[in-house]
Amino acid sequence: MDLPLGFTIGTWGLYTTWNFSITDLAGYEKGYQTYDGDGKATFSPEDYHDRGNRAYERYEWILGYKINLVTGFLMLPIGFGANHSNELRLFDHIYSSTPDKIAETEWMEPVNWTTTFVAEIGLEIVLWEHVSIGCTYRLKDFKESSFTLSGGVVFLKQED
Repeated sequence: MDLPLGFTIGTWGLYTTWNFSITDLAGYEKGYQTYDGDGKATFSPEDYHDRGNRAYERYEWILGYKINLVTGFLMLPIGFGANHSNELRLFDHIYSSTPDKIAETEWMEPVNWTTTFVAEIGLEIVLWEHVSIGCTYRLKDFKESSFTLSGGVVFLKQED
């Protein structure tokens, strides 16, 4: 779901996964102003005009447990977490005294981020002692499906 960067870390079967989006701001700065539920700037709404452009900031976290199906080779990760998203909108700042001149253009964010539930289940295979590959199926808010592909380094506890 547009979250190309991420990492997973864990021990004793417990793990946490964090994924992040890469937001394309198209060369404009992100301002400190916000917009309300009606899509109007919360400060001096008559001076800000929505251009209609949208960009999204997102991050997602999962807490889970990896069940060892075949010790040291095949694991089944199962986890639950949340997806946090933010719709940025591009606004032109136009002073009322000079309506045909744009003072600045900046991205504004909503007052609150949107948070939805996420669940995942997958498979992870350990190859060549410390190299793993895996995939998970993710369900966001019981409506949207996605998947992840991963590769990583695994340090397994050696039994005596």
